[in-house]
Amino acid sequence: MGKQADTGEYGLHTADQASACFLAYCNWQADHRIKTLAAEVQVISEAHQCGGTADLIAEINGVVSVLDFKTPTHVWPEHRIQLSAYGHAWNEQHPDQNVAAYYLLQLHKANGGYLYHVYQEVHPAWDVFTHLRALYDLRQQMKGDRR
Repeated sequence: MGKQADTGEYGLHTADQASACFLAYCNWQADHRIKTLAAEVQVISEAHQCGGTADLIAEINGVVSVLDFKTPTHVWPEHRIQLSAYGHAWNEQHPDQNVAAYYLLQLHKANGGYLYHVYQEVHPAWDVFTHLRALYDLRQQMKGDRR
């Protein structure tokens, strides 16, 4: 704390947006008990042969949670699908710290505001993910059938 970020390679508008998003996160964090377990962590599922980078795995208000930061004004179903995949991959790698809550934190780029969504139940989103993964595998098989 107390250091000024070097934003020299970015335009003033981009730096202002980043500052607003950071302020939004700080405002959200002030309202929650956060114990960070991992930040910007690669999660990999051997079972489903996929992976990604989760923004934050933390105990939020005492519950192991996956948190993803977004800046759009809408929440899309794909966001929940992504959260479910991160959670399942984390659980596969860390069976002693299973994710029990899934947070989507929308950071407002203009004013430091935020909205957040907490999902306790992501089974439908996980089902969509596994079906999409199966479709991907089938498409890959079809590519191999071309002659």
